[in-house]
Formats: sequence, structure tokens, C-alpha cells
Amino acid sequence: MNRPYYETQDDLDGEIAMMKRLCARKGHHFRKLPIAYRLDFVVHEAGSNKPLCFVECRKRSNPMGQYPTYMVSLNKALFAQKLATACMVKAYLLVEFTDSLGILDFNEPFDVRIGGHNRRGDWQDMELVAYYNIKDMRIIT
Repeated sequence: MNRPYYETQDDLDGEIAMMKRLCARKGHHFRKLPIAYRLDFVVHEAGSNKPLCFVECRKRSNPMGQYPTYMVSLNKALFAQKLATACMVKAYLLVEFTDSLGILDFNEPFDVRIGGHNRRGDWQDMELVAYYNIKDMRIIT
């Protein structure tokens, strides 16, 4: 049985706005990836279809420094590393906080714990998660 798909059009619009801010800095282009790739976007140079990196986008309603770590599904982190390695590029987590836009390389060290949330009533939202040190995140804007 397939899991529910929680992404809304507002979520997608926000992700696209984040990617425009990220890619405008170097004139890169981006493309939304099919859900099977588990990450949101691939970035490439203008006029080229060769991947430069992969990006997973998130939006949070708190300032960047409020928590010492950033939590993401361990499955997401491991898949990001595997996809990036296979394509010989990097995979990044791009997070829009209330006060900044931060980026983190999925290859940064992390701690593994059981975590997640239960806001949606989906028992699969509690799982093994990777906790990245927020200090490893670079501020984009």
C-alpha cells in the first residue's frame, strides 16, 4: 500500500521560490524530480542536462538558531547520499527558516535516533531520523 502524498501546491510554490533564490546566485537551472527520486530537485547548468547537485527543500516556522540540530528522515539522508555518490555530485538540504535560508550537505556527520512527529496521525512519521548539527548549515540569505 502506498503512503499518502502530503505535498500541496503551496508547498511546491514555496520550494520553487527557494530554488530560484539558490540558483540565481550562479545562473543555474533546476528541475523538479519525480517522487521516485525522493529528493525535490536536480540543479544543472544552463544549456546542459548534466546534474550539478540534488536538493531537498524544507520550510520551518522557527528561526535557524532555535534548535541545535535539524532532523530529517534517516531514509532520506541515506538515499540522498547514495544518489549523489552514483551521479558523482553533492546532495543538499535547503531549509527556509523565518530568518534565513540555510543549506547543508547531506554528507555532514549526523546522529541517529528515533524521532519524528505525530501531527498527521500517520504512525510511519515516527522513524529513525538523522540529527544534523545546525552549525554545519551555511546561510545562503
